Amino acid sequence: MTGALLSLSAVVHIYFIYSFLLFIPQIIFFAHLGGEIRISVMLLGLIYIPYIYSLSMASHKSLKASIQAGEQLRASVEELHTMSTTDPLTGIHNRRYYFAIAQNLIDLSVREKCDISLLMLDIDFFKKVNDTHGHHAGDFILKEMTTTIKPLVRKSDVFARMGGEEFSILLYDASRPNALKIARKICSIIANTTFNYQNTSIPITLSIGVASLDHDHNTLDQLLATADKNLYTAKHNGRNCCVA
Repeated sequence: MTGALLSLSAVVHIYFIYSFLLFIPQIIFFAHLGGEIRISVMLLGLIYIPYIYSLSMASHKSLKASIQAGEQLRASVEELHTMSTTDPLTGIHNRRYYFAIAQNLIDLSVREKCDISLLMLDIDFFKKVNDTHGHHAGDFILKEMTTTIKPLVRKSDVFARMGGEEFSILLYDASRPNALKIARKICSIIANTTFNYQNTSIPITLSIGVASLDHDHNTLDQLLATADKNLYTAKHNGRNCCVA
């Protein structure tokens, strides 16, 4: 926007100078005439030049206001888009964005015959964290855990908070063995990370269900159902583990 305003200012000044230069030859011509004509022209010049300058400044202010208003509108639209697609607590994608983009990626993977996998992550005994340390501690864990996982997620993947302590990662171009490998790495890193809240160490582990695209599971609903089922199995198997 600064560049646009500077360019606009330069254009306005050029316009003023150009108008002024156009008027100078006329002033010189009529100045050689005698009597009342010369006086009239000189008076006209005294009126015309300030008028052109005032008009130029008014145009400059109007166009400047329009540019600033457009910039504010663009910023507002971007802010609204961010608010509608981002989880306010963790800063990752929200459930709405996840469902809006996930099926498109699945359809793309089917067309390109590319692997795609889905992870469902759930924090073990998260209710106990809230009950023991308070909800502020729970929010702290959600934010810190998300920050820890983010570096493991590629730009082509979709990492979203589905609600509460449940998260999902859609892994584009990832086969089931690769997805399981990533899930185990996430489990291990979280289990070995120290989460300190107000000088209190809070141990955290994850259970993860893994599902991958195949002939029987080629829609988002089918992948989510399979991942949820495997997540339940991981919980039943003792938590802090991954099931595919």
